[in-house]
Amino acid sequence: MLPASHYYATEPIGNEVLTNNERANILGGEATMWSELVTPLSIDSRIWPRTAAIAERFWSSKEINDVESMYDRMEIISNNLEHFGITHIRNKQVILRNISNYQNIDALNRLSNISEPFKIYSRNNGGKEYKSFSPFTLFADACNVDAKDAMKFSVLSKKYLLIQDISIKNEMLTYLSSWKNIDNELQKISTNAPIVENLIPYANRVSKLSSIFEKGIQANKFSKQQYNEVIVLLEAKEDPKDNLDVELAIAKQLNELAMFLVNN
Repeated sequence: MLPASHYYATEPIGNEVLTNNERANILGGEATMWSELVTPLSIDSRIWPRTAAIAERFWSSKEINDVESMYDRMEIISNNLEHFGITHIRNKQVILRNISNYQNIDALNRLSNISEPFKIYSRNNGGKEYKSFSPFTLFADACNVDAKDAMKFSVLSKKYLLIQDISIKNEMLTYLSSWKNIDNELQKISTNAPIVENLIPYANRVSKLSSIFEKGIQANKFSKQQYNEVIVLLEAKEDPKDNLDVELAIAKQLNELAMFLVNN
């Protein structure tokens, strides 16, 4: 899987110049879905709503390429798809409830909204090798590309790098505050949920990063020590045997913010 922005930026016919007759012979477009790493529970989340963005790319001219606008409209389409019976939203909650052993999933949900599964076939590289009989009810199966809170935070961080407006700062601080206690909340339910216990090191890293950035954005500055701590945390990788198979979707934005804050 790759994010919708990747496909939206891909012109189906490239730079080819077609005659009117050639264009008339185009019957439509196709979006494929390889099914090695999906089950009936997760397949909708691997197809929708990003396929709606691919469809728009097929019928739109290459000059229509505003990614932010596409994502705004894709969120609306996502809710409409649920109305028509697509299970990409509902089944995420099913997986998270199963992971938590039917305990509170608020923290799991927040963590999933800034986490994305490994792209392409890297999920089978370095960790457990998945086969047709493997369980696909892990945290990575609840996560999706285009993690929604990561995208919103990315937009805010880009604005913050241009102007440190108080309203932008407050929105960013709200997100950071909601992430910094994820590890403690997961710790409370992990005793009766083994899969959640495997998430604790990752959640702890997210919580530490959030706490450091909360202080840095409040001060509009990082010390050299804070910057070094952030870089170590961003470069850390979870043990593949824990089978997380996800990446922190805000890592790039946090790295850019760290560079700005230490040089501010």
